Amino acid sequence: MQSIPPAEEVLATWSAPVMPRHHRSVRWYVIATIIIALCVTYGVLRDSIPFAVVAVLTGIVYALLHRHAPPDRTFSITSAGVILENRSVSWAQLQGFWFFPTREYTELHFVFRKAHLQDLIIQTGTQDINMLRAILQTRLPELTDRKERLLDTFIRICKL
Repeated sequence: MQSIPPAEEVLATWSAPVMPRHHRSVRWYVIATIIIALCVTYGVLRDSIPFAVVAVLTGIVYALLHRHAPPDRTFSITSAGVILENRSVSWAQLQGFWFFPTREYTELHFVFRKAHLQDLIIQTGTQDINMLRAILQTRLPELTDRKERLLDTFIRICKL
């Protein structure tokens, strides 16, 4: 990603969270606590104190990292590419795009030409998906055959 010249035509711009904002219920926290307690119990019963310590530390680190809502970032689509907080990706670096809709939010995935690079995932916020699709289809093909990866599905279902 490189800085972008200020003279590019902005086709769409919006602010959205970097990651989805999950609303976790009391039930979610109870289940997470039970899982950690079971891991600690298993570690103690099997004389694997390091396992028990790692389970406790995992719970603490998770709580510390997720106690604040993810910050909003500004995203823009320009005639030259995609801008993420003053950094840009040119159209030439991208192979295509696809949308992943859920009940709460929609993710816009940009696929890089270089296979070793992971998708660039952007939350669409309140943007009209059909408008974004119309803008993007003039520059990139929509990859309608793409699906969410198994690990991403697990993370989304567990609200991690």
